[in-house]
Amino acid sequence: MPWARLGANILSLGSTLALATALLFAVAAPALAQRAASSGSACGGDIGLAVPPGGGTGTAAILLHRREIVTNLHVVDHRCTGNTRFSFWYGYSNGRSRASIGATIVARGNYCRSARRGTSADTEDWAIAVLDRDPAAGGRMSQRPMRPLGLYAGSMSNLESANGRYFLMGYGMAFRSGQTPYASPACSVSPTATSDVVEHSCFASARSSGAPIVFRTPQGACKMIALHFGELRDGARGGRHGARRGGASNVAILSRRFEAAASAVARELNQGKSATQIAADLRR
Repeated sequence: MPWARLGANILSLGSTLALATALLFAVAAPALAQRAASSGSACGGDIGLAVPPGGGTGTAAILLHRREIVTNLHVVDHRCTGNTRFSFWYGYSNGRSRASIGATIVARGNYCRSARRGTSADTEDWAIAVLDRDPAAGGRMSQRPMRPLGLYAGSMSNLESANGRYFLMGYGMAFRSGQTPYASPACSVSPTATSDVVEHSCFASARSSGAPIVFRTPQGACKMIALHFGELRDGARGGRHGARRGGASNVAILSRRFEAAASAVARELNQGKSATQIAADLRR
């Protein structure tokens, strides 16, 4: 009997410890997540979901101009049909958006052409789009300050020197089922064998495609250094969403790859040109 009672007491103690651990995690996890989510508001934070016809979503960020956004081409034209239109759910969170706005792709990388030829398409998986209207124009949003991200196109050595100051802003199915935007904990980047593609340690999962990796300069400006597009597994392209698993590395395209196109789009928007005019000018 004493041994039976001792065994019962040990089991009871184990259950109590397990319950205490579970309760501690339940309290701590939301706090950690809240810090991750709120840190994005300190640096830009003007992101939303890119939603193409036929379903499938990814992250998109407002870049350089209030009506300019950037995402992955595989998010908005995943079948490589030449699609030019999709919806931008600005500020999407828990089933609601601050605004749902149509967007027109005006510049894109050669992702589809490279993929059809069987050559590396990683550095070309980007798309710049123009929104049909300013997300904050009119209504209750008109007084809200918007913070389009700037672009940083420095050298790889300069980027590595700032490791630990970067974070990814976006959505991810591994964070509240992709229903709430988040900012990852501080992370780092490192070069890969492919020019203008970096490996990164930022938290990412399905729906993170198109998420910007950013940092805040000493002057307070928010700069985008890279565009997350997926993962590499054992040196080969894996799933595009970027779920980090054994043997897999999250990867991103450096902003300098599309800096010229993004800057040209911003200039033409400032001149009052339409998406159709901008797309035609960039094709010349």
